[in-house]
Amino acid sequence: MTSFFFSIIAAILFLLPVQCAGFFESYVAAIQPPAVSQGIGGIDQYTVLMIHGTGNDTSTSIVDSSYAGADSPHDFTASGDAQIDTSVAGPWEEDTGSILFDGVGDFLTALDSDDWYFANDDFVIDFRIRFDSFPALAAMNMVGQRESVGRIWRLFLSDTADATEYSWRYFNTWSSVKTIEVNRDIASISTGTWYHIAFVRSGNNFSFYQEGARLIAAVADDSTTDNITAAFTIGEFNSAAYFAGRIKEIRISKGTDRGWTGDTIQVPAGPYTQ
Repeated sequence: MTSFFFSIIAAILFLLPVQCAGFFESYVAAIQPPAVSQGIGGIDQYTVLMIHGTGNDTSTSIVDSSYAGADSPHDFTASGDAQIDTSVAGPWEEDTGSILFDGVGDFLTALDSDDWYFANDDFVIDFRIRFDSFPALAAMNMVGQRESVGRIWRLFLSDTADATEYSWRYFNTWSSVKTIEVNRDIASISTGTWYHIAFVRSGNNFSFYQEGARLIAAVADDSTTDNITAAFTIGEFNSAAYFAGRIKEIRISKGTDRGWTGDTIQVPAGPYTQ
């Protein structure tokens, strides 16, 4: 009997470390954050701005859901009549809520930040947009900064042929010289339709994508983007170039191209999540 008892005790002492090890491995795995890839992603370690554009109707509270930027989350101020609007369906089923701009003095601003300074890093600016009207021999600004007449960067839609043809444009200007310029004509774009737009820097290649299709070929340029020290704006440029329509899912990714380097990219199937 004594021999049997000691055999049981020995077996328990032998198995106890194994069971404890398994428990602690399971515990550590449970509390570890999931691995983050540089793919299409969502709100992750590369996301320095994430505005969903949802909320209560007529609200002027614009929330940034990013956490990875130097100054995330960013505080935005709505000017003019810029506000959350829930009267128009979004790009997904049962999706409501977007930021409405009426094209007359509406815009959003946030303070300057190193999050807007990309240097030679890969980066992606992407968003969902729905136009109520288009510029006539003018431009509608999406995002950008203006420090002075000769120090700016901006991403915008431009009218190229008397309100009949349009192009997506990005440029970086320093001392009145355009150090980077990307200009891509659009085959088709209409009012009242939601589009996914992405501007991507991958290495020394710059590309515009509309609804997952690259607009012409990438533009090769090894220039460094300049550090513009000014407010970051959405929907206007230098008290002009006001945007008329709705925008949502505004995301800026820094330090990754999201794998968006081919002639086509995967269009997000819903709102970005963590």
